Amino acid sequence: MVPNDFAILIISHGRPDKMRVIHAMKKINYTGKYYIIIDNEDSTADEYYRLFGDKVIMFDKSKLDGTFDIMDNFDGRSVPVFARNVLYDIARDLGLKYFLELEDDTMDFVHRYVNKDNRLGSMRVRDFDSIVNAMLEFLETSNADVVAFIQGGDL
Repeated sequence: MVPNDFAILIISHGRPDKMRVIHAMKKINYTGKYYIIIDNEDSTADEYYRLFGDKVIMFDKSKLDGTFDIMDNFDGRSVPVFARNVLYDIARDLGLKYFLELEDDTMDFVHRYVNKDNRLGSMRVRDFDSIVNAMLEFLETSNADVVAFIQGGDL
């Protein structure tokens, strides 16, 4: 079991029917809390609420305007940085001490390692609760501010 002061916060926009991460979380036997974070400019918000009910948390994107540099020279309103930056406030409002931010299109969780042929191998995660607990223990004992997982595409 993961601690009650931890939750996964999933950012999403316009894809309530493509929440691959929910299926992925079930495959790895995650038993803790999770929430889907959407903004008030999402035209598919009603579908999120229909499918996921009280797991959906909506934030007001306009309240974040001008509070940080979005680092985008184009239409900056469509970037995920708004959701990422509001997660700390949402976690605080939910009474969370810890959270893990995931994307809605996360499809799998694997351990990566170098095999005997000196090649990168992988093994599917089977018990994500134990990984969360190990991550939280490391976070506390190391005095780190952040612990992160890497996405496979980054390798």
